[in-house]
Amino acid sequence: MLHSSFLLRRCALPQVSATPTAAFVALRQRIQCGASSSSWRGIVAGAAAAASKSVPNHEGGVTVAQRRLFSSTTATTTTTNASTTTQTSAMAPPLFSMEFYQYAICPFCNKTKAFLKYAKIPYTAIEVNPLTKAELRWSKDYRKVPMARATTPVAASSSSSSLSSSSSSSQEAPTVVWKGSDAIVQGLLEQDWVLEQLQHQWKAGNSPMTLSDFVGRVAATTNDDDTKPKGKALAPKDAQEWVRYANEELAVLLYPNLCPTLGRAYQAFAYVHTIPTFSFWQQWSIRTVGSLAMYLAASRVKRKHKIDNERQALTLVLEKPIQQLSSSSSSFSSSSSNSGLFLSGLEEPHLGDLAVYGALRGIQGTPVHDEIWSSSKDSRVLKDWYERMQAKVES
Repeated sequence: MLHSSFLLRRCALPQVSATPTAAFVALRQRIQCGASSSSWRGIVAGAAAAASKSVPNHEGGVTVAQRRLFSSTTATTTTTNASTTTQTSAMAPPLFSMEFYQYAICPFCNKTKAFLKYAKIPYTAIEVNPLTKAELRWSKDYRKVPMARATTPVAASSSSSSLSSSSSSSQEAPTVVWKGSDAIVQGLLEQDWVLEQLQHQWKAGNSPMTLSDFVGRVAATTNDDDTKPKGKALAPKDAQEWVRYANEELAVLLYPNLCPTLGRAYQAFAYVHTIPTFSFWQQWSIRTVGSLAMYLAASRVKRKHKIDNERQALTLVLEKPIQQLSSSSSSFSSSSSNSGLFLSGLEEPHLGDLAVYGALRGIQGTPVHDEIWSSSKDSRVLKDWYERMQAKVES
């Protein structure tokens, strides 16, 4: 019988690691020094490596998908079916390809996908079976999601990826693996073409967004324990503050709200019937056994975090972005509305916007997602922001 800890291990929030923080400090310093696009490969090298050691909160299940190489195209295109999503990019190197292993309702998978879509990173999303994890059999020492396996002509150093090159020929592009949401994002920021693509998007849209604002600042830390910030807190609009909020405040409340009862948990797993690579028996076993395990796991999360009323707690946590969006709107212009602003305080989202949006995007189509928009009298502000994010990310 499946123990409730089966999915709890895959649903617990990731612990904040000191190493990615240090890596972002280095990243920020290089940005402030005016590093050129060609030198960015070294900027984020340490970040991707360190973050790859962090453990994501959620694990998922499997889906069979064929690996493919992407060729350069003249436009960004996205094709979707129930089991995989493939996105190609005009600026990606011809030999670049990436498999993204996910669990459909995992907030950390979805916040990573928000970045991939926004930055127009070529990828194929592969749904993982939470009971067998058959799609992850190739990974011997790590069986969690999100995880990405990329073939890239830009060889990542041993400090920027969790695995060394697995290519069998010196003429083949090396394969690297990034483990966890932060590791994937930071690893991709190591690629020059990704940074150039972001800058191209902002320039084309006449956006004042910069790489510095997009990545965000990192709070100063002590020498003894760099996991504890000292001095001033991060600015309310800073990208890293909102990434932290998505990881530590928002995501922890999503599963208790998604699965408050066994019936709601069963309803949340309805998506498995849309995945053709799952057999009829796999679909029903995942939905029955998985929903029971998820319900028990969500109950344990509530006890661990001392959550008495999950709906009230979620409503309270959502007040933070509502207040920030309202504040940005009122300070932007006395005659303007909040129709164009994001958590960044600009008319273009940053990593924090993408993290918060992605976490919420993972529960779209469920009752709790619809209930969010009526959680308070000011929830319309949040819904307007969410719709603006959809236009930026999903288009």
